[in-house]
Amino acid sequence: MKRILLGILFIFLTGCTSQKQYIRNVLNDFENLKRGDGAEQEEAVIIAKKELIDQNVVRIYNIEEPRIVEDLTNVPDHQQYWFVSFKEKQASSIPFLYLVAVEKATGNIKFSDDYPTDKSWIVEAAFYNAKSLQRKK
Repeated sequence: MKRILLGILFIFLTGCTSQKQYIRNVLNDFENLKRGDGAEQEEAVIIAKKELIDQNVVRIYNIEEPRIVEDLTNVPDHQQYWFVSFKEKQASSIPFLYLVAVEKATGNIKFSDDYPTDKSWIVEAAFYNAKSLQRKK
């Protein structure tokens, strides 16, 4: 029984350590980014991972498996952004994604939030709302 418990404890501690090391690597990669010249796809992924860490949702979403989303064509000026999504670690009855939109020209984050996977209109609405607010200024 002790061996089993020690084995489980070892696996748990190893997993925590590797996650912490992965986060340290992401933070290091972010520090080494050349900023100010826009963002290529690889840089956008690093920026999105850093955002996931900053928002303190790494325990919920899988930082190690980002995906570039290309089907948000209803978002205004969608070609100006890299959309990087992260799936939930644990399946839930209503699946959620965490999405980070990074401007290609600047590397700035335009959108960062989670939403149910079947409700991409939430992202579209956020961009339409941002465009209407810009016009009012």
